[in-house]
Amino acid sequence: MPRLNDLNQIRLSKHFMLSEFECKGKACCHYSVKLVPSLLTVLELIRNYVNAALNDPARPYRILLVSGYRCPEHNKRIGGVDNSYHVQGRAADLKCPGLKKERLAGLVRELCESGIFPFRVGFYRKTFMGIEHHVLHIDVGEGQKVFGDAWGDV
Repeated sequence: MPRLNDLNQIRLSKHFMLSEFECKGKACCHYSVKLVPSLLTVLELIRNYVNAALNDPARPYRILLVSGYRCPEHNKRIGGVDNSYHVQGRAADLKCPGLKKERLAGLVRELCESGIFPFRVGFYRKTFMGIEHHVLHIDVGEGQKVFGDAWGDV
């Protein structure tokens, strides 16, 4: 019988595979995944916007998911909020190799505030295993469009 992550090797769009959205808590849910289609739309928009803004055809930038879907058990284990948009398949935390998180956060915020497509962006500090990290979060949820405590670093 194939493992679930083998079944998740499905190309969803030009730049993203279903497997990229899998829960990282493999021991709890065995690669389960949930994804709201509008999140995929936002990720493609972000990738295209970043590459257009940086205008370097010789070096296209990739958007990578640090965290996509989280099963409820994994979400609780890592200290995620109850009923997180990650648990609903409506959120992702991002990074872009070769681009500082602060620069990426600024570009994503510009796109969010343009209103081209409705989504929210958060840029905040999170301490994990005693180390402070900057987290760039996007979601297709409700509430304040721009949030977080790390925007002063942009």
